[in-house]
Amino acid sequence: MEQKDSGRELLDQALVPEGVYDDGNRFWFMERDYNALFRVTKKDLRVKLVGTVPDEGFMRKGLYPSITPCGKRLYFAPGSAEEIAEYDLLQKNFRKIPIPIPRIEGPLLWEQAKFFGAEVTGNKIYFIPDRYPGILCYDAGRDVFFCCDEWVDEIEKLRSLAGSGYFVSYVRAGNQLILPCFCADAVVVLDMITGVSHVIKTSCTEGKFKYTGIAYAEGYFYLVTAGGTVLKRKLEAEDEEITVFPFFAQREKEIEFYPVKYAGSYLYLFPFEGNRGVKINVADGQASWEPLLDTDDPPGSCIFLPGCFMNGKMYAAARNGCSFLEYDFREKNKRKISLFSAVSDRMILRNHKAEEFKKLSGTEYVTESDAYPLFFLLGAETAKSGGRNADFPETGADVGRRIYQSVRPE
Repeated sequence: MEQKDSGRELLDQALVPEGVYDDGNRFWFMERDYNALFRVTKKDLRVKLVGTVPDEGFMRKGLYPSITPCGKRLYFAPGSAEEIAEYDLLQKNFRKIPIPIPRIEGPLLWEQAKFFGAEVTGNKIYFIPDRYPGILCYDAGRDVFFCCDEWVDEIEKLRSLAGSGYFVSYVRAGNQLILPCFCADAVVVLDMITGVSHVIKTSCTEGKFKYTGIAYAEGYFYLVTAGGTVLKRKLEAEDEEITVFPFFAQREKEIEFYPVKYAGSYLYLFPFEGNRGVKINVADGQASWEPLLDTDDPPGSCIFLPGCFMNGKMYAAARNGCSFLEYDFREKNKRKISLFSAVSDRMILRNHKAEEFKKLSGTEYVTESDAYPLFFLLGAETAKSGGRNADFPETGADVGRRIYQSVRPE
């Protein structure tokens, strides 16, 4: 899969979608590596910059990992962002909504990664926590919050690993949210109408990480453990009968599959630390390798699914590459789609980046990074000293490459 090119300006590279929302005709997504909301027309794959969220860092990864609609607005679950973002589709502007300070002072530093998903019922948006101690509900009609946190104390008593987040996956079944715990052998069940939750303990799983995926099909829940075992159960009681599917681990890994997606009578288990994917036919329980999901990517190249399955095609966003992936299960082929922002939009983004760098460099030192590589820093210094002249006609990028070629080891 195509990788980020360290020799090119980040804003000129193919986009890496995160938290993709499908409205039927268009995809909406935040860029993973910086603060920008894009819209892509499905028919012609035309990419349009919608805007940037105000009062958030620009060159910052993982600001909003999930987008969900409610009424005529889009709501953005804050990952590394400081606040919830709301985008008005009619007024075409953003609003920021402060996150309430949690009632429970849990052991997690929730400022680092707050929420990874969101689900809507009526006017209520439920934000699914990574490191926030509670499932946070925002009532958009009344502009008020309440927090479903009665499960937190029980999960903390069952916790197997200090510092790990609460959930990395969930599924909706009617008006219930079913959330298998990443940090404990348990599942949290939340009623989205009443806001009441309860905990179902599960049998002990191996490894420090617990559940990494869940799907709902034909009246059963399919829980995927970090080690790759798939459990089929009703989740009506702790001591119910459980069907265990074959163990597909290829080697010793912390996480075998992530995420899991149900579509067209099959469960699709995408490889996380391995390179081979699995499909399970829920009709007859047969499991097999699915070559369409196989990848040559390096370990840990997790694929984020936008939850989009239409006309036999599934869409996914690759984390470590620069591609939007289309899986056609009817025709048994996979297509990589590279999305690039328009030149005019890139100029707008460059201005945002330059303004942020100016503020940063004026108050603290800035070291080389993916956001500010060497050729960018040298370019900024060249511009600060007056830009090109007859004695020094090179750009900062030219200087950076020349220095690198001079000092690199043979």
